[in-house]
Formats: sequence, structure tokens, C-alpha cells
Amino acid sequence: MRNRSSLLLLAGVMSIQVAFAQAPAPDIAAVEAQTRRVEVALVRLQAEQQSLYQQFQMIQGLRDGLLREMQQATQIYTPEATPPSYDEMIARRTGREDRLNGYTDELDRLYDRYREIEDLKRPLLEELSALARAR
Repeated sequence: MRNRSSLLLLAGVMSIQVAFAQAPAPDIAAVEAQTRRVEVALVRLQAEQQSLYQQFQMIQGLRDGLLREMQQATQIYTPEATPPSYDEMIARRTGREDRLNGYTDELDRLYDRYREIEDLKRPLLEELSALARAR
């Protein structure tokens, strides 16, 4: 019984080896070319992502500075020699709020694009992994 199961196991291993020996080898040049194309696409996406990240940081800095400015304007009030008109004060406050909203919208847009690129990179990384296994 033990010899019989050993023979069956040996026959199974031999058939698997024969199947792998008969399987066509992947075209190495085609795999290398595809690997290069995928790597180039990944590099481009990563460069765009880095650019978006830098833009995000700059706009976040502008927004944070504006928030500090708005906060300080309400905390420390020193009356001017000639008080500004009500319309000027409202116009400045409205301008700051509009800039703040614009910065926030831009940050949301940059973040969304960053996530889109991350989603685009995922299948490319999987393909690169599959190509590495095919080598």
C-alpha cells in the first residue's frame, strides 16, 4: 500500500514536470518591453502625484496663514487712526472668506486627483508584479 501511494505520488510529480517542460516559455523580450512600458507609466504617475503633493502643501500653507490672519484679526483689535468704513471692512472680510473657500476647494480638488492617480497606479503595480513573476 505504501509503495503504491509512493508510485502514484511519483507519477503525479513526473506529470507536473512534463507539463511544465511542455509549457511555452514566455517571450523574455516581450516581457521586458512590457515591464519598461509599465515602469515608465508608473514614473509619470508618481511624478504627477509628487507635483500634486507639493501644490497641496503650498495651498495648505496659504490657507493656514489666512486662517491665522483671520483669527488674529478678531483677537487683537487696535483701532486705526481713522476707522475704515463699514463697506471696506465687509469687503475685506468677504475677500478673505472667498480666498479661504477657494483654497479649500483647491485642496479638495488636489486630494481627489491624488487619490485618482493612486487608483491608476494599483493595476500597474499588479501588472508589474505579474511581469516580474513571468521572468
